[in-house]
Amino acid sequence: MDSLRMDPDNTDAQKAIKNLKASAALKETASEIFKKGDYKGAVEAFDNCLTLDPLNLAYNSIICFNKGLAYSKLDENENSLKSINMSI
Repeated sequence: MDSLRMDPDNTDAQKAIKNLKASAALKETASEIFKKGDYKGAVEAFDNCLTLDPLNLAYNSIICFNKGLAYSKLDENENSLKSINMSI
């Protein structure tokens, strides 16, 4: 945000902020799907989250953990373990 205040035309900062907002919105959508009990839909939504910013390790760690929880609810233990291991 500071970089945009100092240089409003900074396209890199604009893209980064846009990605952060999109990431937060996708994560919220995926979480809502999970809360509704649509665990297959949640897995797909969490996969979409992972494609948005593959280099955001902290964000992706949380997404992988949540994806592992969804797999767990589907009794897909091997996939759950893989996702949770990716979150570490």
